[in-house]
Parts: sequence; C-alpha cells; structure tokens
Amino acid sequence: SLALSFDRFTTAAGATIHHLYPAVSSLSALNVAQGAAAGLSALPSSLERFYGPHLGKAFRADRLTAGLDRSGHWDHYELLNGYLKLHPSCAHLHGVNDAMAALIAKTGLREDDVESIDIGIFEDGFRIDAVDPQNDLATRFSVRATVAAAIVHGRLDDDGLTDLNALRPLMARITVRHDQGMDHLMPEGRPGRVTVHLRDGGTLVEEVIYPRGTERVPATKDDRMSKFHSLLGRCYDGKATERILEAITALPGAATLADLTAALRSSRHVDEELRRRPVP
Repeated sequence: SLALSFDRFTTAAGATIHHLYPAVSSLSALNVAQGAAAGLSALPSSLERFYGPHLGKAFRADRLTAGLDRSGHWDHYELLNGYLKLHPSCAHLHGVNDAMAALIAKTGLREDDVESIDIGIFEDGFRIDAVDPQNDLATRFSVRATVAAAIVHGRLDDDGLTDLNALRPLMARITVRHDQGMDHLMPEGRPGRVTVHLRDGGTLVEEVIYPRGTERVPATKDDRMSKFHSLLGRCYDGKATERILEAITALPGAATLADLTAALRSSRHVDEELRRRPVP
C-alpha cells in the first residue's frame, strides 16, 4: 500500500534529482519491510486494483501469480532474468547502441566517412529520446549523442559522453524516427536499426532486436568482467579492483559481508583527479 512513482522523463530531461531515486526507493523498501515485520497491515489487492492499472501499460493482474503453485512455491524467479547494461546509456537505446558497435567493429567506420545517419527505434525508445541534451545525464538518454560518441571515439563509454561539443557536429547529421514495425517486439526486445549513408555513396545497415546483456542474449563472462573493471576503475586502482573481485567471488561461501566491505573501504583510491570527476 506504500509505493513511489517517479516520472520517467525526469532522467531524459537531465534533471539530476534522478540520482536520488535509487536511494529513496531503497530506503522506502527497507521501511516497508520493517513495518511489515512489526505487524503493520496493507490493503489487500492494492497492486491489482490501484498500482497496476494506474502505473502499468496493458496491465494484467493474472501475471502477478504466474508460476506460483498451490503450495506457494515459484517455478522461476524474475530476479534471475536481470538485465546487465553493457552500454552507459538508457536501456531502451541498447538495440541502437549494439547495432552501432557492430557496424564499427565490421567496417572501422569513422566520422569523416559519414554523410548522414537514419535511426529507426520503437515507440518507447523514441519518446524517451533526449533530442537536445544539455548535460551528462541527458546525454545518456539521447540516441544522437550515444551514436555520435560511438563513432567519434570508436566505442561508447562514459568518457566519450562528457564532451557534447565534440559530438554535436555529427549529431546534426543524425535523424531519429519512430518505426512502428518494431513496437510489437517490445518488451522482450529493445530493437533499433541504424542506416549509415556514406560520403562515397555507399550505405551500411545494421539491426538489433535483442541487445546483449538480456535474457535472450546473455552477457558473456568477458562482457561482465569488462563492465566490472570499467566501473571500478573510476574509483580504484588495479590491485584494489582485484581484491574487491575476490571478495565478491567468495560471497556464496561467506558467512558475512565483512571481507567485501573491508575491501571497499580500505582500497579506496583517493586520487585527486578521480575526486574531481563528476558523478555520471
């Protein structure tokens, strides 16, 4: 009976209150759990009657108990279908981002090769697109900016999204449109099609329906390790990162989180340059 409802367009607009959302959500979840354990009661059917219809799209109450048998056991856990984001951008853009990465890997595409680019994407991805991003957060919700960053820098990473001035010349040559033929592929997929018109008259096309890191295309071990090192490398040196990885790997057999929290605290890299780096 107690839930938070955030405006999804807050993030696309670059409003940095977004960074507080996970913390507030986590605090609310802990408070609710403690309240339930203390005996506070909820209004039955709140999900079916109120939250689902008001906050959901094509909400189906029967899906809430799909996979639950009469003894109260589940035949699957949605948590195990989690999505590992391999790109530093909105998940709705990852079909486009994967397609662009594939084109660069296959052709070595560079900014000077490009005459124009046409992007086709599904409705929700099109609606969340930040057309004219003004800060780092909004840039991660911009189809144009993420595609331009991948081409200008050879890959899409955090550092490549920070200098918008370097991206705007190419962004001006990119068109983004809603492709209605992709809408039926949601929510299982996050499809995107990239068509690059080259200055020599040629055309490159790449389409991705199921991005890497999803249940359909799981992230490989190399994918996970690359993401791990790229994120931890922003705050820790190589030795400290490996110590943290060892502590995480040992968690299934650990009795407490003490080794992990100790690694996170004592190995903190306090280089001044990292201190000055803005939070994405």
